[in-house]
Amino acid sequence: MLRLICVLALATCATAQIFNLFGNHEHSELGSFRFFYDPTSHYIIGRTMHNCYFMSLGANEQHDVHTNTGLEASELKMIQMIGGGETEMTSDQILHHAHVVDYMCRNHKLYMVGEVSTRPPVMVTTPLVGEQ
Repeated sequence: MLRLICVLALATCATAQIFNLFGNHEHSELGSFRFFYDPTSHYIIGRTMHNCYFMSLGANEQHDVHTNTGLEASELKMIQMIGGGETEMTSDQILHHAHVVDYMCRNHKLYMVGEVSTRPPVMVTTPLVGEQ
């Protein structure tokens, strides 16, 4: 009886391995993009796990961003511009957006969307608001 159980267990394991060899070997991937509209500076900010992207909104976009359709249009525009259309933020830009950087983008690489640059991005690791 014990021999029969061992043979059945071995056959089950071997069968499972054979099906596993021919199965799908792809691993799932996870990514996220979070958006924030800053009504003070009229910028939309997109954040991934490691990067923050800042994009200025025009007068019509500033009005439209308060609707679902307008917000989604601005988000899609930003995503389309990323991938060669971004430049690292300057120190002046970081200071101008310090309240957003502290709130949403600390320890992220900071980019402005729409300009191309070859310099490495700036990473902020310390608080900017209230520093002296």
